[in-house]
Order: sequence, then structure tokens, then C-alpha cells
Amino acid sequence: RAANLRWVLLRRLHLRRLNARDALRRHPSRLPPRPPKPPRRSNASLKCPVLRDVLLRRRDRRSVRCRASLPIDCLRIGLRRNRNRASSARSPSALSSNRKVSLRTHSSNVRRNKQGARFSMSLPLLPMPSPKLLEELCPFRPVSGCPEIQVRESRAVFTLWEAWEEEAGRQCPVPFWAVTWPAAQVLARFLLDQPDLVRGREVIEIGCGGAVASIAATKAGASKVTANDIDPIALAIARQNAAQNRVSLDFDSQDCIETGSVGQARLILCSDLFYTRAESLALSGRLDTWKGHPITILIADSGRPFAPKDYREVLREEWVDVDSDLEGKQKRAVKILRY
Repeated sequence: RAANLRWVLLRRLHLRRLNARDALRRHPSRLPPRPPKPPRRSNASLKCPVLRDVLLRRRDRRSVRCRASLPIDCLRIGLRRNRNRASSARSPSALSSNRKVSLRTHSSNVRRNKQGARFSMSLPLLPMPSPKLLEELCPFRPVSGCPEIQVRESRAVFTLWEAWEEEAGRQCPVPFWAVTWPAAQVLARFLLDQPDLVRGREVIEIGCGGAVASIAATKAGASKVTANDIDPIALAIARQNAAQNRVSLDFDSQDCIETGSVGQARLILCSDLFYTRAESLALSGRLDTWKGHPITILIADSGRPFAPKDYREVLREEWVDVDSDLEGKQKRAVKILRY
């Protein structure tokens, strides 16, 4: 009898729930009001305005990785959205802000197959910015801390990027080559102040960008300097910078991290390359291989999170003024490491 009574009570409760559900479906106004959404947490800890704006607007997307200290993340996540929002407010004829673009950087041009091996993806041919556009938005300017070196540098990356795409009629990657990053500035000054490190030696700079450190190594007396970068536009800008400074450089577009070939170089230069974990581990592993040879490796690091910690010594350390919109802070501490 107890079991039967329990079954009867459960059946009545089930029928009551079904009746209530049907009544609510027939009369939606009887539904209880939804509780108000909790207020969003403030992001006062994020100093970078670009990342703070992106995180507030795209909080529900778990793919957004919040690193306020990484300019590469600011550029990947925020610059295109910021630029498109500004351009749509200024001119209706600007490129659509709804396009989703995959920004190609040094790390995004390298993929892994199923076995984990790295291989380079071929870059689509991009049109070079016109000389008129470069002279207007990215002219030759003295490098901060190294006035004897002049390179193309833009103080309005958003405007340059937008004008380049309008001129090309297609989507273009972020013009990283238009910025002289703080590690390159300090490394160039260090080579000019310490010419004995490079005099008479073959030098290669990996990920040269605008080739600021390569130009400094040539001026310091290196016998041969190779500027290496997988971005063809960066190499073209590096050629213009070398011609402006009246120095002779060799240019190489191969992926040295993949091939492991640095020729006959006895000095390897790296500056601000340790942004992402996967590519930093790959580069560190290749540096460990090169360290076993009679090669000197100099790394200029401005506090990137994945820079190697097992360096031999710190040769120089200084604070450098940086662009707060790109770096998320006013100053950065740059170290020259002997790896």
C-alpha cells in the first residue's frame, strides 16, 4: 500500500507540472519576469584601451585572449576593429567593417601537420604600398635613440593600414614593418656602442622587419649582414631603409626556424620575437641547436611573456618610451641577452 500511495502522489505531481506548463504556453504573460542581468565586471586592470574595448564588446567569445602587455595581441584583436569603426564613422566608402580577416604575422604563416612538423604557408602576393603613400604616411625618420639611422616609420598606423587597403583594393595584413619596436631600438644602439662584437663577423637578423639592427651591425663594421624575414613587404621596406642609410645588406626570405640554416653567420640577432607560446618554443629549440655551434646569439627582449629564461647574461638593460596605444604602457624595460 505504501508503494502504491507513493506512485499515486508522484503521478499527481507530474500531472500538475504538465498542466502548469500547458497553461504557461497558452498564456505567456503569466511567465515570471526574468531576473536582471548582473552588471559586467570592470576591467580596470587592463591598461591597454584597445584590449579593454574588445573584451567588453566580445566577452562571450572564449577565443579572445586577454594580454594587456602584448602589442601583437593588441594588433591581432583590436586594431582592425578599432580602425574599421573609425573609418566607417569618417567615410561611407571605406572598406566594410563586417569582414573577418585573418591577420598574417610571423607566427600565423607557420602551421603544423598531423605529426607536429612545421611547414611554411605560401603568402599571397600583396601589392607594395605606393611611394606616394609611403612618403605621406610612413616617411623616413631617425630611430629613437639612434639618430644616425633613418628608417620608414609611421606615427598613424591606423591611417596607413586603411590607405594601403584602399589603394590595393583588398585586405592587407597589419603593417608591422611601419613600427620600430623598442627592442630593435635598444639592440641597434647596443651594436653601435659595442662594435667589437660585430666587427669582421658575418651577422644574420631573424625577423628583421625594417632591418634597424641589421643596419646598425653594418655601420658597426660587420663583414656581411643578412636581413631575414618571411614577410615580402617587410623585406622591401628593409631594402629601402638600407638604401636610405647607404649600407649594403643581403636579404633572405626563408623560414630559418624551419630550415635551421643561417649560412656562415657567427652572430645571430633576434628582437621582439617571443609573443606566442608555440612559436617561441620552436624558436627557443632552434636557438638551443645553434648554441651548440661557435655562434653568438643576442636577444633583445622588451618583457614579452615567452622570452627564454635560460640565457647566459644580461648585457644591457634600459627603459624606453613606447606608444601606449600599441604597448599598453608608457615605458618598457628592454634587455639585451646573450643566449
